[in-house]
Amino acid sequence: MRRHLFNAENVWGEWGHYGRCDACGDGTKTRTRNCTDEADNAVPVSGCPGENFESVACNYGACVNCDGSATDDHCPIDGNWSDWGNYGSCSVTCGEGTKTRTRTCTNPAPSNGGAVCVGDNSESTSCNDGPCPVDGNWSNWESWGDCDIKLFDCGERTRSRTCTNPAPANGGADCVGDSKGEKACRWTQYGRWPWMRRLNAEDVWSEWGSYGSCDACGDGTKTRARNCTDDNGNVVTVSRCTGENL
Repeated sequence: MRRHLFNAENVWGEWGHYGRCDACGDGTKTRTRNCTDEADNAVPVSGCPGENFESVACNYGACVNCDGSATDDHCPIDGNWSDWGNYGSCSVTCGEGTKTRTRTCTNPAPSNGGAVCVGDNSESTSCNDGPCPVDGNWSNWESWGDCDIKLFDCGERTRSRTCTNPAPANGGADCVGDSKGEKACRWTQYGRWPWMRRLNAEDVWSEWGSYGSCDACGDGTKTRARNCTDDNGNVVTVSRCTGENL
């Protein structure tokens, strides 16, 4: 700051800090400076030109004592935390999650230069609203059983599966579909004696293939074929299936 000189040896010192507001509500606050000689010793202010003080308007709001009672002076009020609020909902609807609660620096809020609250305004804890539902899923099909004669040489054979891969749990959905599969089978007689045997009940025709090209100009024919397959989808001799392959 530029210093004002009066009789060369006397100069103004630097301005000090502003003091407190002189009233509740609207008021003023003042700062001062000293008149010093060349050795920095304070001398009467009349030895320097100008004023040794200056004032500005101020208003810090309501006045309270440090204990919260009314006063004509301003006391810094440090902030303090409110009580913790309730925990919110768990972050997940099942299984392990977290939930959070908060608080505010309003009990009281800091004012008149008081300190702000120290610490966190939120905290979390673990939560678990129960295990998650597990939907059921089918196991692999078991092998086909023996042919069970129902009428004459006709019968059926069955296979099964279970809803255990995994089994439904904690309110999860059951498997959709049948736990038992069925298909027709038949027995035939061979030779003079009525000995019975299975006619490869597991062998079935595949889907028909596409028709080939016509075999002649004008009127002709075109052919399609199918394969006889076992339970594993392997092609076997056509004699093991009933019907034609062309």
